[in-house]
Amino acid sequence: MNKAEKQGKTAMIYFYVEHCPACRMFEKYVFANETVIKKSREFICIKVKENENLTEKYNVRTYPTILFIRSGEEIDRIEGYNGDVDSFLNAMDKTMR
Repeated sequence: MNKAEKQGKTAMIYFYVEHCPACRMFEKYVFANETVIKKSREFICIKVKENENLTEKYNVRTYPTILFIRSGEEIDRIEGYNGDVDSFLNAMDKTMR
């Protein structure tokens, strides 16, 4: 998080668990999308695998969950996987500096 603040970027934190089918689908169809890959360079991307302290801190209730955090404040959240790359790209656009 400190790295994101120092660079003036938004942190994109991806919470997932290994055995989650929706997480695997998100990675396969959303994170593998060329436009998502390009736009991800504008963020500090953090993957969090089954970390009880962080899931509690950020109130993660389902997987996958993606948080967008700027200057220590949550500015957007995506919970679950709906198969819509465009809505994810819109969330990225909305949260970019």
